[in-house]
Amino acid sequence: MRRLTWARRPVARQRAFALIESLIALVLVSVGLMGAGQLMLVSLRETGAALVRTQAVYLVRDMMDRIRANPDGLDAYDCMTYGGMPSERGCTPSSAPAVECSSRELAEDDLSRWHALARDSLALDADSPCPANVSYFAATSADQPALYRVSISWREPGSASPLSLSGELRITRKPPA
Repeated sequence: MRRLTWARRPVARQRAFALIESLIALVLVSVGLMGAGQLMLVSLRETGAALVRTQAVYLVRDMMDRIRANPDGLDAYDCMTYGGMPSERGCTPSSAPAVECSSRELAEDDLSRWHALARDSLALDADSPCPANVSYFAATSADQPALYRVSISWREPGSASPLSLSGELRITRKPPA
């Protein structure tokens, strides 16, 4: 009786075994690469969404800074006080001498420029009359602050409903001395 050793094993069986090993390895590598590709796609989509949301935060902060700089604008910052959209007054042009404006005109100019920035930066919600809005709530007494609510609504690709972000700013007016 003869014993087979590894050295005398038929060559055709060794080749078939190597081919099966190679095919299994190829399938495993393919599945791994498809998973990595899917991960990259999700990462890119979420990075884009985070960028849009960050831009919305900056826009809300920008309007709050504009209100702080012009606290006498009061309800002129409220989008609903205008029949349509507010218009630019030329109070703060970048290339020409500034036109003298009242606090209310500066507020309308600020609101108009802010709306233009919001339209350029975000896909604003078209269903809302003022998708980039400031609401003004007057102080009810001398010791209560006035309240501004700054909000933005936009749609992200693939989202069924609009996203919105809002912030509140309280301005306490000092009585004249």
